[in-house]
Amino acid sequence: MNENEHRAGKPDQEAPNLEQSLPKASAKPSGVRAWISRHKLLSFLGGFLLLWGAHYLITHPMDNPQPQKKVAVQGVFPYDQGLELRIEASYYSSNPVCRETARAFFIFPQAEVSREAWRQIPVVREDGNRYRFDFYEDAIHPGFCDWKLQFVFQRIFKDGKKVQGGAILGFPGRYNVIRYECGNVISTYYKAPDRTPVKRVGIACLERDNHWHDPSRSVSQIDFVWDPIDFVWKGKQP
Repeated sequence: MNENEHRAGKPDQEAPNLEQSLPKASAKPSGVRAWISRHKLLSFLGGFLLLWGAHYLITHPMDNPQPQKKVAVQGVFPYDQGLELRIEASYYSSNPVCRETARAFFIFPQAEVSREAWRQIPVVREDGNRYRFDFYEDAIHPGFCDWKLQFVFQRIFKDGKKVQGGAILGFPGRYNVIRYECGNVISTYYKAPDRTPVKRVGIACLERDNHWHDPSRSVSQIDFVWDPIDFVWKGKQP
């Protein structure tokens, strides 16, 4: 048998199956998708934290690195009466998008209000009863929430306890000269059970519309003048 007959007598070999030879595409999801599908709770928490972080960065008040609107203040204060003066400034977000929900007892929603931020302003005591302080109206960067100065507050302390406080109304926008009259406040209340009258002595500083704007002044003047005449308030008798 020759070579040709031998070849002709051999059974035909099966053609290779191309479908079997090609690698099959994997039906499994990618590594990231597989991890997310296995850890749905962790993925949800991670996404929530990312959104919360972005919201915090957008709405959180940031100090202005280059403030421009400086306000200088000087005045007198009755340090010799054992009192201490502290000054604070409050800022609010004027962009309605940045409002937050006010809640009663931290649970029940009440109203949509502007966000608020506070800054303590250092007060420098000078000779005698004189003092001074400086602050910036644009101490907080406006940012997305458009932060603006709301009020400047005066706080009066005695022996570490606050005895008087409130906003300095009209300052610094309308008035740059303000005068407070300070003195003792004597009040009477009636102690139970026999309604015995008891006197209490406190401190009050009243502004009494003593304010105006002086265009010639470059430094604001806020005076707290001690009046030796006591303010008397009598409660209703039983």
